[in-house]
Amino acid sequence: MYAFPAVCRWRVLFVRDSGDFASLSWDAKALLLLLWRKADLLGFVRTNARCLPALLGHRENSAQIEQGLAELESVGVLEVRGDSLFLLDFVDSQTAALSETRRPSSM
Repeated sequence: MYAFPAVCRWRVLFVRDSGDFASLSWDAKALLLLLWRKADLLGFVRTNARCLPALLGHRENSAQIEQGLAELESVGVLEVRGDSLFLLDFVDSQTAALSETRRPSSM
C-alpha cells in the first residue's frame, strides 16, 4: 500500500464531466490532471512548456504533452505566462464549497 507523506497537499477534482471536459482529447485530460498535481496554491506550474515533459517525468511523451498543452491553451484552460503555466480556474475550483448533499455532517 502506498504511504502518503506526512505533509502533503490535496486537490479537489470534479467527478461529473462538463461538456467542455468531455470534449477534450485523452492527452489533454491526462495532462490537465497532472498539471493540477504540480500547481502551486495560486494555480501556477513553475516551468516553461519546453521543460514540462521532464517535470512530469514523461520525456518520452513530449509530443503528446505538446499537443495536449496546445489543446488546453486553445480552449482557455491555461495560459503561458513567461516561464510558467497558469491554470485559469484552479483557485476557484480548489476553494469552492462542497454541495450540501455531499458535505460531511461533521462540517
